[in-house]
Parts: sequence; structure tokens; C-alpha cells
Amino acid sequence: MKVAFFLAFLAVAAVLVTTPALAQTALDEPAAATPPADPHETPDFPAPAPVPPLRPRRTARLTESLEAAYAYESLYGIWINAADATALLGADLGVWSIGAQAELAAGKTDGGLTTFAYSIGAFAEAHVDRLRFGGGTRLGGLSVQRVTTSGSIGSGSIGVFGRLSFDLVPLDDEWNGAVFLVAKASVDEVGGGLYGATIGAGVRF
Repeated sequence: MKVAFFLAFLAVAAVLVTTPALAQTALDEPAAATPPADPHETPDFPAPAPVPPLRPRRTARLTESLEAAYAYESLYGIWINAADATALLGADLGVWSIGAQAELAAGKTDGGLTTFAYSIGAFAEAHVDRLRFGGGTRLGGLSVQRVTTSGSIGSGSIGVFGRLSFDLVPLDDEWNGAVFLVAKASVDEVGGGLYGATIGAGVRF
């Protein structure tokens, strides 16, 4: 009995002696070293914020214009003062416009004879900022009141014209629509040369 008690005592003592030694050994062991960073490794940067897509530019749109102007014309050396109205319908392609125009001009000669001119034609014009310039060709007719009898003398016409406009007031943020000033010059063949110069204002939608 004494022998068994003595052996148990030795076992407990051995456990008590060995446990602090193992704990001290664990504390004395150096922690595992962190491996050095690879100088060639690309650092992880945060992903850049997505760039919003650019607003698509409208490159083609339907455009309409109405113009009212004063025209000063000459036929066989006879001067004509006229009120001019023009309507244009076309396609705005960004830096160019193409389309058709119709024009009416009612006037009087210096001698008091009534005149009436009309035409329809095609035009093209370039855009530089608020400035537009171009021209086209047209077909039409001219009638002049007779001097000695009632009625009028009429003639067909074919001609060319040039136009220059400058936008004054925008109707939208992109200046697609605007109030503008316009100047035109034209020459038509009506059995003689009909020369015209026009200045006025208009609105484009």
C-alpha cells in the first residue's frame, strides 16, 4: 500500500515539474517570421470608379425654318421693293444642313407696277458655331403687272442663290433651334437677269 502511494506521489510530482517547463519552452520559441514582401508584386489598389458614358451627340435631325425679309431687286435696270417670305425644310446633319426651300416675294417697281415672284429649290449650308452659310438652285416664275392693259406678264425663272445667317437667341441648349438674322443674294433668268438682295430675320425649330 505504501509502495502504491509512493509511486502515485512520484507521478504527480513529475507532472507538476514537466508542465511549467513545457510552457516556458513554448513561450521561448520565436514566432514564425512573416515572409518579406515581393518587390515585384503589384500592390492591390482600389478599383477606379466607373466612368459614365458620354452623352450621345445627335448627328441628324429634322429642321424647319420660317423667314420674313425685305428684298431689293433689279430687272432690266428697274428697281423692285418687295416683301419676302421663305420656308425651309431639311435635315440637320451636325455640321451641314440640306433640304428644300420655297420662297414668295410680292413687290412694286419704282413706277408702281405690282410684281410677284415664287420659287422652289434645294439648298445646302455649313455650320460654324452660330454662323451658317451656303446656297442652292431654284425654279420658279415672275409676273409683272401690265402698263397699258389689265392683267400681267409672266415668265418662268431659273436661278441660283446664296444665304448667310447668324443665330441670335437659342431655343434649346444645343442651339438646334434659334432666332436668327439672314442675308441672301440671288440671280434668276426670266428672259433677262433678275438680281436680288434680301435681309431679314427668321426662326428655326
